[in-house]
Amino acid sequence: MRDSVYVWLMGGLGNQLFQYNYAAFLQHNGYRVKIVDNLIRETWFTKVINWNIHEYPDISFLSQSFEVVKFNSIIPFIAKARLRPDFATYHGVANIPEVPSLHNFGYFQNKDFLLNKHISLKEFPHSRDDIVCHLRLSDSEKISQTIIFLEENLKHFTSSVDTFTVFTDSPFEAERVMKNLGIINYKFENLPVVDCFLRMISCRLFIGSDSTLSLWASLFRLDDQLTLLPSSVLPD
Repeated sequence: MRDSVYVWLMGGLGNQLFQYNYAAFLQHNGYRVKIVDNLIRETWFTKVINWNIHEYPDISFLSQSFEVVKFNSIIPFIAKARLRPDFATYHGVANIPEVPSLHNFGYFQNKDFLLNKHISLKEFPHSRDDIVCHLRLSDSEKISQTIIFLEENLKHFTSSVDTFTVFTDSPFEAERVMKNLGIINYKFENLPVVDCFLRMISCRLFIGSDSTLSLWASLFRLDDQLTLLPSSVLPD
């Protein structure tokens, strides 16, 4: 067994799954991996750096298990990171280092690395004969791609059902989108993020957004389940 290394969680569940995926990759390569949760908890430090995404989902649905730790004080960590370049590294979106630093930050969204994913479901959720649409509409950089995709696909695939389910982070914006598309046979459901995620995996037809959560749901779905995603969702 190699030395212990740390992978820091950042962002919501979709981004965290990339970080867990990298942690599982390191475990497979013999490292003793610990997950650090400081940045997904609301603390004085996250307030100071204006870090406002605090999502702490239960990831017991994964087959892999990890030791989760929290540093009581982050000040000594910052001091060491400034003095020792090998102490902590922020890895870019496409950079998947096989030899990690002691502390590792990043999103690890490399396409080849993602398609050969290292995390798996503990068990597949009970299949449901329904349609689920995930509308991630709060990311201004990606919303235009999602809207174009919905205009091309949503009404065609949902017009034959009485009702389909919409999970969204922006109900007001989602309602406006549906109105512009002339779609009325939908219902919003407000569930914890993990429950939403498992519903995305288990439904008969999943229509996703340009979103990391939609992407991970599609990767865990079975080959015979119909999945529609914007082409822009897959990283380069």
